[in-house]
Amino acid sequence: MKKKYILRSRKHKNVCIVFQFDMDGLISLFEISGDYTADQHRFVMGNIPIVIDGIKRFDKSKFTIEEVPMDLSWEYFWDAYGHKVGKKKMAESAWTKLDDATRIKVLISLPRYDAHLKATGIQKAHATTFINQEYYDNEY
Repeated sequence: MKKKYILRSRKHKNVCIVFQFDMDGLISLFEISGDYTADQHRFVMGNIPIVIDGIKRFDKSKFTIEEVPMDLSWEYFWDAYGHKVGKKKMAESAWTKLDDATRIKVLISLPRYDAHLKATGIQKAHATTFINQEYYDNEY
């Protein structure tokens, strides 16, 4: 089965790097998003893991590595978000405009967002607002 991972710098949380590996464990996709410097770009380009075991060589004190769900479909997000109010077509349109790296960031942020809402008592935003206002980039 294909595996996909997201790598984030602990220092620069707005940079998201996605690695996907095929059935043989060889890299099949590499995607970087966010605001990154030329030095950060050179570092990443020089350290792209060619095989799946290469993910392990990133320093865990400097990076977080998470295996991500392979289902990046609208339906998966809509179910995972769980707040099915507002204009569904607008939310779907916002979702389809996102690249895979950003979709992954959105899905990974959902548990933190839900925990934040529970702790603060704040009402959950409509899905369109969550996506368009980039709530997924907030540090909860």
